[in-house]
Amino acid sequence: PGSQRTVRVDPTGSLSYLFINNLSVIGKTIDELRTILNEKLVYFYKFPLVVIIPRELFGNQYTILGQVAAPG
Repeated sequence: PGSQRTVRVDPTGSLSYLFINNLSVIGKTIDELRTILNEKLVYFYKFPLVVIIPRELFGNQYTILGQVAAPG
């Protein structure tokens, strides 16, 4: 209780959450980020449970899986 927070990724691609400062999230999936946060928080909490829910997505770079019929 009390550790639930809304956190924004800053323009440099980093975030800070509780005891973790300036964690780079560039190129990481949500599952990778959750694993990293759990590994870092285990030093402060017995059984950390991290749930990540993206609220807003920004950026000009996207990954498309599958076939593109008309590039551009």
